[in-house]
Amino acid sequence: MGQLARAGAVACAVALSVWLATTSEKEQTTTNNNNNNNNRNNNSNKGELPGCKGRKISQGRPPDRELLSAACLNPQVSSGQFENTPASPGLKLVGVSVLQRHLDRWLYKHRLIGNVCWPGQLNSSVESSQLAAEQCYSELNSVWQEWPRQPDPYARPLYGSCSVWGDSHQGPPQATKQGRQHASFWGDMLKTQYVDRWKLVSPTCTLGDIALHCDKAQKNEITLQTVYKSICGRLPSSLEYAPEATIVGYVTEPMRGTPWYVQSAQCSGTRLAELTAEAEKAHQADVEWNARIRATASRLANASGRTAAPGSPCDAASFLDSLIDCTIVHACTGLPDVPPSLLNSRTSLPEDQDGSLFSQVNQDETSSRVYNLNYFRRTNQSAFVEYASLYYGYCLAAIRHRLSLAALREGPVLTVDVMSDSNISPLLAIYQLDEAMKVRPPYLSALVHELFRNESGRELFVRVLYNGQVQQVCPGRISSSECPWAEWSQLVAKFTPSKESCPQFYTDFDWSGGKYQRSFSDDMTR
Repeated sequence: MGQLARAGAVACAVALSVWLATTSEKEQTTTNNNNNNNNRNNNSNKGELPGCKGRKISQGRPPDRELLSAACLNPQVSSGQFENTPASPGLKLVGVSVLQRHLDRWLYKHRLIGNVCWPGQLNSSVESSQLAAEQCYSELNSVWQEWPRQPDPYARPLYGSCSVWGDSHQGPPQATKQGRQHASFWGDMLKTQYVDRWKLVSPTCTLGDIALHCDKAQKNEITLQTVYKSICGRLPSSLEYAPEATIVGYVTEPMRGTPWYVQSAQCSGTRLAELTAEAEKAHQADVEWNARIRATASRLANASGRTAAPGSPCDAASFLDSLIDCTIVHACTGLPDVPPSLLNSRTSLPEDQDGSLFSQVNQDETSSRVYNLNYFRRTNQSAFVEYASLYYGYCLAAIRHRLSLAALREGPVLTVDVMSDSNISPLLAIYQLDEAMKVRPPYLSALVHELFRNESGRELFVRVLYNGQVQQVCPGRISSSECPWAEWSQLVAKFTPSKESCPQFYTDFDWSGGKYQRSFSDDMTR
């Protein structure tokens, strides 16, 4: 750790210690009141939203059919249960970071399959499916951008109501009506948890309480504004949340004051490219993995009415990706055209039980996405740490900094980042949460970091939840829901890239938090 970084880290620690000592006594009563409220909320009647006595989850929650497949939707949202284990008694919540996936959407374009999922597929034209067509009869524009309506490539030669913007796989598809309902319900859950229960955010959403970021895509922007509206009772303003400070990719190059660091693989040094090339070479030569992916692709080709699967392992993995997208969008929306071998025979939803075809496809395709991280983890721990830090470890460092500002009351107390499954999986891999990272994170999946202060006011703790399940992220701790701040910070520091290997994280990340100037602009760095 350099002298400037070390001095900054010390300054941050001193600032936190002083703040904790001076605020502990006057907030003791508030903490006790919160704990009493938490106990009442955690013992609420079955079938009620957490913290909302008498409010049944049947009011506004997703249909019962979605409770039966975790492949469709974050189980938190489908069940209405925010957490599987309450926070430990005697803690006060002081900051939260939510990194989540976007809402339900229509299909991407998939050139490998020629935009044909299977014979007789339905599409978003009225002539094909009234149900699908109704999912996309809505305003495309978000608070921040206007999105042109484009024809649904799956409906050609008909136009179709669902829009897929752009000319490639990267063209983001449109958010669906069902997805908006799910996002609204998820926002209600966040409001219940952080406004009503913990009193972290003021009911009026005071300016500066909440930070918002999302990927530059219609589905992400609609998700973000819908969640915010549920929390605050109004849409976000583009004046308060300027596009360049809110939308990831709105400004194409890393720049201070923009949320570029929420995206993966942003370190510009040559080392990330070198490590990526090494892992990809090993991937191509991995006989066992290639045989497995080909075998799964062959089974999937047969199930989807094709004569053969793509030949190369790379194309086979892309084929799995395409058919997962087809299956989830069609089945979870309720279209009755999905090959039966991919579905649960009772629910007609994707079969997510181990041993099923869809589960195998999901696991194999997800393993392809995180192969590089798993490769280094198996073969070279130091290379794993280096690669992970350069690929996405800096995002964890950014989360730590934002939480520290929240604890000091010098930054937003709640941050919501709406990205994609490909942003969540790498962090699950960095935390080495093997079970959680086995399959693709479903719609509205959320990796939540909560920062707590204890009753004495002198200790901080971090709790990590993934889709409502408390995760043990600190090595050696298996009984406590929370991880001491010092231990978690040490883990984050391990995966923070050096200034030499990722210079823009030190020059282009807004260490002030976007709200206050700090003397410890290099805290968290090494």
